[in-house]
Amino acid sequence: MAQMGRRSQSDRTKEGSVNRINSVYCMTIDANFNGNMTLKNPYKLIARIFLDLLMLSAIGNALTIFMIPGDLWSVKVVLTNCLFSIGIGYPAWKGMSYIVVVLERKLPWLQYPIKRLVSQVLSLTLFSGLIIFLGFTIWIKLSEGLDLESIFAMVLSSLKVVYIFVFLSLLLGNAILFFKNWKEATIQQEELKRAHLALQYQTLKDQVRPHFLFNSLSSLVTLINTDPEKATLFVHRLSDVYRYVLEQRENELVPVEEELKFLEDYVYLQQIRFGENLQVQYNLKLEPKRMVVTECGHAYRATVIEGPYWAGIEDGQTPIPSFHYVEWVAEALRTGKIKIDPDKRIKEPVTYQDSCNYIRNGGLADVAREIMGYIAEDFREMTPNREHNFCCGGGGGLNGIGRYRQQRNIGMKVKLKQIVDTGAKLVIAPCHNCWDAIRDLEEVYKAGIRWSFLKPLLINMAVIPEHLKPKDE
Repeated sequence: MAQMGRRSQSDRTKEGSVNRINSVYCMTIDANFNGNMTLKNPYKLIARIFLDLLMLSAIGNALTIFMIPGDLWSVKVVLTNCLFSIGIGYPAWKGMSYIVVVLERKLPWLQYPIKRLVSQVLSLTLFSGLIIFLGFTIWIKLSEGLDLESIFAMVLSSLKVVYIFVFLSLLLGNAILFFKNWKEATIQQEELKRAHLALQYQTLKDQVRPHFLFNSLSSLVTLINTDPEKATLFVHRLSDVYRYVLEQRENELVPVEEELKFLEDYVYLQQIRFGENLQVQYNLKLEPKRMVVTECGHAYRATVIEGPYWAGIEDGQTPIPSFHYVEWVAEALRTGKIKIDPDKRIKEPVTYQDSCNYIRNGGLADVAREIMGYIAEDFREMTPNREHNFCCGGGGGLNGIGRYRQQRNIGMKVKLKQIVDTGAKLVIAPCHNCWDAIRDLEEVYKAGIRWSFLKPLLINMAVIPEHLKPKDE
């Protein structure tokens, strides 16, 4: 130990530099792997940390063998190497590992290879340089008392070797990670190909039904003996049917004219088999003036709001004027086509559930209130209401997924409070999802709430014209 005190400043500087270089190597060897320390067993966690520290100390001292002459070795040198490798190497190692994990989540190699390479090189280089500089500064200030100029000189000389290890670690780690991701992507792609082929095969089997073929051949055998000319026509129609099935199986959209031709061929084959017992009539030339969508909110949104864009209509308008059911009802009440019996108007407090699709997305809040003015004497708004109203709890078909019923029951407390706060005894819900959700709400919380579609209420209170009343037999 006395020999250690007689070393020159250059010897101490050389030894310090070597210690710092081997610690950096220790921190970089795992910089591109996920250092997962989330272990449920605390004893395993402690053992894992101990092994990591032991590995850092071993690597640090192993590198020092080639850097420091044998006559300078002592217990103090070994302990110094261990402390320095752990003090700088461990936080840098885990920090760089965390950076790689974050980059893998934000910039996967297979999706952003260039961005990932640049980001990882820059981030690891800057981070490792910062850790090394801070570690050098603190260590040297505490142990050797060097000035800032000497620290910078030692850091710069050490960083040359440090970044070689960083580069090699980066290259090796990312090569392994990239190959792993590439292998997984290749396996997934092959699985998708197999699934696609299996689906194509199943689709072809579904299209070419053996029962249909057998029945058609049976009918053909009978025709050959009784009516050869019709048998020839039957064969042509049968071939047209199967040609259509094979040619159109890859097409998502088929012109109506081609589909009608296929329908004619298919119906002809079936009529040969069933004779006059099968009668088919179809007429696509309806030429409607207007279209009224039923109470389903999703149907209204799909056909009126979003449907035109899906069909490629740039202005987003339906080919003919299209209305939701509540719009038609409001118009009929307004024009007198439907008249309400005053004695049958709803006397008790009533509120209205604003549907997501035709109120919030369709903007029909005022239309709904207009209807309430005709049929209810004590209409009470929820708070908030209209386009700001809360979801019923069954939005998007969620009420049809039984596994989330408990979560829905908790969420429906918001709607329950809204309804109860109005003091209403009846909730009108033209949307079927809303109707189902309020039914479920009452089933769970037993709040004494009744609910109804709009249509049955109108049927009960509408004035029926004399010519439409049933005649007494």
